[in-house]
Amino acid sequence: MKSITQNYIYNFIYQIVVLLIPIFLSPYLAQTLGPKNLGIYGYIYSVCNIISTISLIGSYNFGIRQIAYYRDNIKQFTSFFWELFWLRLILGCISLIIYFTIAYISCLLYTSPSPRDGLLSRMPSSA
Repeated sequence: MKSITQNYIYNFIYQIVVLLIPIFLSPYLAQTLGPKNLGIYGYIYSVCNIISTISLIGSYNFGIRQIAYYRDNIKQFTSFFWELFWLRLILGCISLIIYFTIAYISCLLYTSPSPRDGLLSRMPSSA
């Protein structure tokens, strides 16, 4: 019973900290970054959240349920753990590839001067 109470207290403290940090950090970031850079930060943050949400595909809840189901059979438990580990690793690598692709495309489209400008200036002129 002691460990349940202790876990509850730790979880409660964690939830309070997760709630309070953005309250104090957001005004500081807004003042430090300014409106333009805060917009860029928001865009990047939203892309990262979308990609990470898609890459997890509910594997956390599924993993907890299956590991609790296999807890008495160590062979199945170990086998499932490693299957879940490799699944999440592969999905994470795919997500990184997608993220870097989006970052590269965004860099080409939204930076000024564009990295493409250097390529165009080095091309020989036809005149």
